[in-house]
Amino acid sequence: NPLGPGQYHATDTAASRKVNASYSVPAAVETQEALRLRKTIAVAPGPGAYEAKSPLTEAGVPRAKISSALPREAKRCRYKQQFGHVFATMRQRKPSEWAAGKDPPGEQRALT
Repeated sequence: NPLGPGQYHATDTAASRKVNASYSVPAAVETQEALRLRKTIAVAPGPGAYEAKSPLTEAGVPRAKISSALPREAKRCRYKQQFGHVFATMRQRKPSEWAAGKDPPGEQRALT
């Protein structure tokens, strides 16, 4: 190593100090008025001027017609109370219960 600590030339102090970054922004190619005019006479229609077509939307049209023709009672879940009971009684076991071999009510451990 030809240069050790203290044997190299000092760097320029102007290069080592902090300098704020400066950027230049180019001037606009066209004015705002010209840009607005160009956008207003553009060929493409704006958002909401047309309905986007999708194979999924088209496939759902018959189902939507059938569903809207059904009476309100037919759209309700017949088993709402039973599902509510099932989900209310379910609970997640804690890791301490796994180690102790405790099972929640209604579950039986496999016989060995």
